[in-house]
Amino acid sequence: MENLEVVNLSKAPPKNQPYPEHPVEPIFQGYTGVLVATGPTLTPYQLDILSRVHMAGRCKVFTINNVYMVYPQTDVHLSCDGPWWRWYWPKSEDLRNLPCPKYTWYPDIAAGFGIDYIKAIVKDGLSTDPGIVHINHGSGPMMMNLAYHYGIRDVILLGHDMRFAPDYNAAKRQPGSFPRHYFGEYPKPLQHWPSVKVKPDGKLEGLIETYRKMPFEELGMKVTSCTPQSALHELFEYADWEDTAKALM
Repeated sequence: MENLEVVNLSKAPPKNQPYPEHPVEPIFQGYTGVLVATGPTLTPYQLDILSRVHMAGRCKVFTINNVYMVYPQTDVHLSCDGPWWRWYWPKSEDLRNLPCPKYTWYPDIAAGFGIDYIKAIVKDGLSTDPGIVHINHGSGPMMMNLAYHYGIRDVILLGHDMRFAPDYNAAKRQPGSFPRHYFGEYPKPLQHWPSVKVKPDGKLEGLIETYRKMPFEELGMKVTSCTPQSALHELFEYADWEDTAKALM
């Protein structure tokens, strides 16, 4: 394992990514995949409902970044951010003991921490090669591709708000009138303050465009947003999470 006293927060992307020794297998084929991100509308009540559906064997759960802290029973965990892994891994025993595949696209982090590696390339759409994902500028889009490789074709989104507050100010590093994540903000060394492709109303147009370019129908995927007030509702059908969970049961 890497020296846990040294925290390298370089955001440089990995170089010379090899093809993974073990590509993803579609072991969750036939299940509904619930992809849980860190948006501010994610609530303990939503996660309580998810837990009941999950325990009943009706879905598989894919978590992103800090969601493992509030849903440790996840089936697959991912962060596309190298600094995130380097920051939290030495600090969080819960992360280190998370009993599921944990993915990064950094070969050195995978080898050093003993977690799972998948090759990632910056490209529109979704990769159909089970050893490769299209990183597409974020952990959410990357997880969508990973879920596809696991055999998921019916996708539900929780915590995918895709919007900041309308008074968000990147230059002043102010999140605005509501937080960017359900937990508030990341530690300062991990904070990112995008200004490009963030609309005046706070919509993350860059990420929305990323999803718009994914060929869901062609690949036989159906995506439903159960995230209240998500900016992704312009792309995906919205359904109430409680009603959706009842239908799954």
